[in-house]
Amino acid sequence: MVRSLTITILRCQWLLQGFWDFYSQGVLLGKANWNSLVKNLVHRWESRTSTGALSTYGISSETSTYATGSASAVRGMKTGNSLSVNEKNGPTWATATRTDEYGYDEQRGYLNWWKDDGATPKTWAYDAAGNRNGGTYDALNRQTVYGTTASYSVDAAGNRLSRTSGGTTVDYAWDVLNRMTLVDTPTNYDSMYQYRADGLRAAQLRQVTGSAKRVTSYRYDGQMPVEEIYQVLATGGGTTTETTRWAAGPRGTERQEVTTATSGSSATTTDVSYPLYDAHGNAFAHIRRDSGNPGWYVPLTANDVRSFDPWGNVTSSPGFMAGAQGGAKQAYVGSLGHRKDDETGLVYMRARYYDPQVGRFTSEDPAMHGENW
Repeated sequence: MVRSLTITILRCQWLLQGFWDFYSQGVLLGKANWNSLVKNLVHRWESRTSTGALSTYGISSETSTYATGSASAVRGMKTGNSLSVNEKNGPTWATATRTDEYGYDEQRGYLNWWKDDGATPKTWAYDAAGNRNGGTYDALNRQTVYGTTASYSVDAAGNRLSRTSGGTTVDYAWDVLNRMTLVDTPTNYDSMYQYRADGLRAAQLRQVTGSAKRVTSYRYDGQMPVEEIYQVLATGGGTTTETTRWAAGPRGTERQEVTTATSGSSATTTDVSYPLYDAHGNAFAHIRRDSGNPGWYVPLTANDVRSFDPWGNVTSSPGFMAGAQGGAKQAYVGSLGHRKDDETGLVYMRARYYDPQVGRFTSEDPAMHGENW
């Protein structure tokens, strides 16, 4: 059974007139100089004239189809999704398209192949317990080997203790509540984590031997991240602080503001951007205001677009989306609607960490119910 998913992304430069801000429950917060880009009630960007009237083009739109056939395993699943983003290159509007194709196992509905933009399909199969092929599993369905080179060890609670590949071992440490506290790499790049009483991650320390320390503190509104303070503590003195603030919406972050300051200097830089999401909740691009030209936007090119596979792996991350390792430009809502820690390759999903390379979590579900704990 073949299912198709079409995602439209930007390939040319995006040149927008006017000033855009959010719709909040249908109320326009920003007023245009000429045209504006605003959010409508179903959270799609659309273009409006200076009088507020809807113009010809929506900036983004999304349509989905669902399986209705006889195979009960895939009935009701999303079988197609078209995400369209229009661009204005000079006086005209244009749209470019990238197509992903998906195939499913009719018996269980598992993804068994994926083709990206006409490339050679990648395929997967599964054992009777639902474990993905390419790995070896013990009697408790805990992964011990992946591919031909990577091997894993776990503790009695099912937490990953190590990953060895090509003679290189990464070690993991956990507290008594089964929360990851350390990722120790042989390149002396260590990531340490602290948590709040409710289990949400409060801070992350990245230590490189002989280099600057990098500390990130996290602030929340309830369960939703609203602020992240990322500091680079240079070994010779001086601190660079990158403060990121988010406005949250139904798909996660809707507006991102990054302010950078250096100790000893009164100068600061502020970058405001708006994420664009694909059907999985991956932030595949950010549209940015041009700080030097109010009412205009930094041209967005194909080099600013991140690509993902179905498991949440980043397949390309050039340009603006690359950013500094661990910095906000590349980090938040990176994969599957959650924060990706690019220095470890893991996706922080609050209750636990997900490894998109193997399509598995690094620990058991603390709720201990269902099929995937």
